[in-house]
Amino acid sequence: MLTLNPFAPFIPVASRDLIFVGPDQYEMSVHVAIGAPYTPAQAEDMKGYAGCLVLTCDDPTLATEIHGADEMEALMAGLDFIESFLKRLAVEGKGRLKTLDGLPFDPNGSALLQQQRELTRRGPSA
Repeated sequence: MLTLNPFAPFIPVASRDLIFVGPDQYEMSVHVAIGAPYTPAQAEDMKGYAGCLVLTCDDPTLATEIHGADEMEALMAGLDFIESFLKRLAVEGKGRLKTLDGLPFDPNGSALLQQQRELTRRGPSA
């Protein structure tokens, strides 16, 4: 369950600034960030779980609390939320993302991250 979290200040541990380029070449700034996970979650109905704040805009009062069974899971869920947000933005907005220096940005991650994911999928070497 996603809830807005007005109780704590948002302090990011990682953030990224991008530019969304629409089909008409209109450009819009995109800011995403994730905070450190914590226990307990602040949403009343999630007190037995961990929380992690994510931000998908420039306004830190609009951070969303993402939940997990523990802090590691909350952090992983928060990263998944940001990745999904960026993918949806590109697809539904019928545009593309680029870095501030104009390089194409792939919401699936850099070539290095994708290579690491592939190695992880294969499992340990014999």
